[in-house]
Amino acid sequence: MPNYTRNLVHLKWLPLLVKSPQEVGQYSWGSACLVTLYRSLCNAAIYGANEMPWCILLLHTWAWSRMLCITPMPKQPPQVEPQPPLANM
Repeated sequence: MPNYTRNLVHLKWLPLLVKSPQEVGQYSWGSACLVTLYRSLCNAAIYGANEMPWCILLLHTWAWSRMLCITPMPKQPPQVEPQPPLANM
């Protein structure tokens, strides 16, 4: 049965998920995100596509962190009142 919701993982990928955190940290996650972003943007650029992919949030986050001139800024910084300590030391 095909997975149209893309919320399931094929069993062939499970051995990659049970490795130690040190090994998983060595994977090239940036490259994987970039490949997913490019693939989704290419699919969105096809004539007749009527929805944007979910990865647009990834693109916005990257752009806002790299290009400060387009980062949304609040008009007035939020006022934070000092809180009393939760416990006495």
